Amino acid sequence: MNFTLIVIAALIAPAVLVVILPRRWLVRAMLFWLVLPLIVYCGIVIWETITRPPVPNLFENMAFGFMLVATIGGIPWLIASVIGFGLGFLLRRVVRPGDRAGPVATVSDPGV
Repeated sequence: MNFTLIVIAALIAPAVLVVILPRRWLVRAMLFWLVLPLIVYCGIVIWETITRPPVPNLFENMAFGFMLVATIGGIPWLIASVIGFGLGFLLRRVVRPGDRAGPVATVSDPGV
């Protein structure tokens, strides 16, 4: 697979998510992005289970495949995604300067 596509998917896409999405959807979208490879893996396992002939040790193969994918691809995915989220938060300050949470002005007593 082309390395630039991996960089785009792992670094730029989370940054764009953080910049574009409103604050109320941000945490949910970030969590969904982090577990997206797990969802894809489960979908592939289900598809292969449905379309292939039965395998006697399916659970062992599935667990071994998950450990292999998680070690080789999952940990770098998490690291690159967190870096992308950080870049997105930096860009969010530039693109949306009024979106910062600041001190709230309070009405002071006139000192009766």
